Amino acid sequence: MRAGGVLVVMMLLTAGVFYVVWMNRASEKIVTAVIPITVAALTGVSLAIFVFGGETTATARFPTVFLYRSSDKMPITPPYRPMLMSLFELPELQKDHPDLVGDGDDGWTLYHEFLQRAIIDIIARRHRFSWETEISRFDIGGTEEMSGPASSASGASQKLSFEEIRGRLEGNRFGNSRFGSPELTLPPRMRLEVTLPVHNGTNAQEGRIVFTNEFVRLSITTQAFSRMVGLGPYTQMMGYTPIEAQTQCAQAQYLVTIMAEYSRLRIGHPDMARYRRWVQQIVSELQAELDEQVLWARTKESYIFAKQIEMFSGVPVSMPPQTLNAPGYH
Repeated sequence: MRAGGVLVVMMLLTAGVFYVVWMNRASEKIVTAVIPITVAALTGVSLAIFVFGGETTATARFPTVFLYRSSDKMPITPPYRPMLMSLFELPELQKDHPDLVGDGDDGWTLYHEFLQRAIIDIIARRHRFSWETEISRFDIGGTEEMSGPASSASGASQKLSFEEIRGRLEGNRFGNSRFGSPELTLPPRMRLEVTLPVHNGTNAQEGRIVFTNEFVRLSITTQAFSRMVGLGPYTQMMGYTPIEAQTQCAQAQYLVTIMAEYSRLRIGHPDMARYRRWVQQIVSELQAELDEQVLWARTKESYIFAKQIEMFSGVPVSMPPQTLNAPGYH
């Protein structure tokens, strides 16, 4: 508020000075003296905005891994590993549209399209009622979460309905899913565009989700980089032998890159801090649910803790692996 008042006073004084110059425009001395001052002021403003205005981009990059049965592409959830709720959309797709599960590349494209759906689900679940939310997590023998509009939330917003979210995912085989948040609240005048996974110029399969308005362009790029047989480090934890894992299971690996480009023209705008918090929160939530580095660390910690209890108590606490099946599937 104090800075705004100073700017108003400076603008009034500047307008007064230029009015006096205009009144004396016939004086070559006055006009000649004002020109270099004006050029210097414009140069200073331009430097402040476009050169010294602060960092305009922010990037996060992390791997995402999905484990599934080779036979029918249904997801496998290792014990002790936090489960992504959106995974239930896969058996539902198998039940409703079994013809869409096969894709000719052993699940690589299937799970790439699912990853796009999961990203939007994660964002929408925390931003249903407001684009400025508060999220609290508590580890009490299991992670409990609470989220809702932030106490500081104010101003306009834009809501996408369930059908509008479906429309943005047109062509994605999970676009017509019955699940997901009933609506998604975005910052005002924010556009959402989804590009389905396609092969780029280097023959790598890429997809993109982009949020854009006059303050920020937030792009979430997903790139398929590996498909492997087996379960990798989860093999022993899930009770498989290496041969069983290689013949019965597979994993699809993707690289998620998040980039936020902030408008330099609004780098010092009073609302820019709100957009930075919005971006940081989205990055944090996506990493918490999709970053394999985070998930593997939490899984190891839970597994080691369970084995310690078994060792000291003599009571087995091992959990069997779970395979998510569609209702009625055998």
